[in-house]
Amino acid sequence: MSPMERLLAEEWPDGTFGGPRPADPAPAPTPCHDEAAAQHYADLAAAVYRRRRPAA
Repeated sequence: MSPMERLLAEEWPDGTFGGPRPADPAPAPTPCHDEAAAQHYADLAAAVYRRRRPAA
């Protein structure tokens, strides 16, 4: 059976292409404390906005 036939044979497309589903779901993410979240956001914002300004 071709990959396209396996995809079309799925009753509900879930990306497993007819294979078995994983027995255990993915673990829940660990909650982040406010201070750590603020630091992560500051690091991300600094990386995103760190770019050269156009010459005037």
